[in-house]
Amino acid sequence: METYPAQIGYRFNERGDRCVGTLINRAAIDTQTGKQASPDATFTIEAQDNGTYAVTMRGGHRSGTRYATYTNLRDAQIAGIRWASRRFRVPA
Repeated sequence: METYPAQIGYRFNERGDRCVGTLINRAAIDTQTGKQASPDATFTIEAQDNGTYAVTMRGGHRSGTRYATYTNLRDAQIAGIRWASRRFRVPA
C-alpha cells in the first residue's frame, strides 16, 4: 500500500500561551502499531515562565507520551511536524 506522511494542524488558545496540534487526516495509520491513529494523538506546546516551550507528544494506542523543551515556538512547531510525519502515515 502506498502512503505519505501525515500532516498536523495547530490551534492556539485565547491567551496564545498554548497550542495543540492534531492530525489533519483522521485516516492516518500509526507506524508503531499498524492501527488507525487514535483521536487523542496530539502534540501540545506550552509557553513556560522562563521563555522556553514545553512540548508533550501523545501518540495514542500505546499511550506513548514523550516530552521535550525548545527555546522558541518555531522550533517546537517544526518538531511537531516532524513527529507527525514520522509517527503517522496516510494511505494514498
